[in-house]
Amino acid sequence: HGLGGYYIGTRQYGLAIEHYLKAREGLPDDAGNETMVIGQCYMDWGNPERAEIFLREAMLLLVEQRNMDQYAGCLMGLGEIALRRGDAGTALDHFRAMRPYWSILPPINMGIARTRFVEAYIRTNQLDSARAELLALDTMRTGGRLALWTTAGECEVDFTNYLYQKAI
Repeated sequence: HGLGGYYIGTRQYGLAIEHYLKAREGLPDDAGNETMVIGQCYMDWGNPERAEIFLREAMLLLVEQRNMDQYAGCLMGLGEIALRRGDAGTALDHFRAMRPYWSILPPINMGIARTRFVEAYIRTNQLDSARAELLALDTMRTGGRLALWTTAGECEVDFTNYLYQKAI
């Protein structure tokens, strides 16, 4: 598992996947997590079709393991895949399915989810809903629960505001 993380950090996704597959075999109690990370690797590697297969498999395992935090992460991944395919309606469905788990998410994950919501709402021309999510993001940021941006660019409050301003 640790080597898989190293290879993700160096963008050697094939090697990362190889190590996560081995970890999944050797750590059956963590199979859901390992499977989810494999899906994320495929997504980062630019293969959303394979990513979707692993994310859906991970969801089944994570429900069995009652790991709803990571289950919500899989929903976010599926929503991101839908956004990349240009299907903002399906993306919204996945993001909405995350809402029951928001209370257990770390603030950064909730911030990332809200930024994805804004993008999907803008793409479906639901600008009032996009604005509501932006207000929630701004509240999180000014309350100190969320940084203005993340080093990986996953949650950029100002950029999300820019996308909204461009849409209106």
